[in-house]
Amino acid sequence: MAVLVGEKAIWGADFLCGWHDTANGVDPGWIGSEDFHTVCRLAGVDADAVIDAHQPERFMRMRRAASLFCRLTRGGSEGSLVPKH
Repeated sequence: MAVLVGEKAIWGADFLCGWHDTANGVDPGWIGSEDFHTVCRLAGVDADAVIDAHQPERFMRMRRAASLFCRLTRGGSEGSLVPKH
């Protein structure tokens, strides 16, 4: 199945938000799961490379940046990148 550029960007955002949720303990088992591999494939991300590079203690320091990204892309704050309906 071919993924269009816009769709790849959406799946990339979904990947980053899943990563954010993992950092916040929302779904700590997501990295490595079947859903994780599906999202990586659709986003054009090398799932095995992410798993190999994943360092939970370093990851926790990235929470703040990931949180800001998710708020902006999910429409959770002023200046959102996502139009409100």
